[in-house]
Amino acid sequence: MITIIPEAPENVAAFNATGEVTKEDFEKLVIPRVKEKIDQFGELNYLLYLDTDLDKFTMGHGLKMHY
Repeated sequence: MITIIPEAPENVAAFNATGEVTKEDFEKLVIPRVKEKIDQFGELNYLLYLDTDLDKFTMGHGLKMHY
C-alpha cells in the first residue's frame, strides 16, 4: 500500500510504501500526484519512503511514467 506523506513540503510528491505495493498503487495514487506536482511547480521533487521489504513490490515490469 502507498500513502501520501502529508507533512512533506508543498513542492514534494512524497509517499510512504508499506506492506504489499502494487502497480495499481502507482496508477491510482503516485502517478496522478506526480503529474499534479509537475503541473503545479514545473519540476519534480519526489520521495518514496520504503517501509517494507523490496520483495513486497509487485508492480511489474511494465510500469512507465509518461509526461
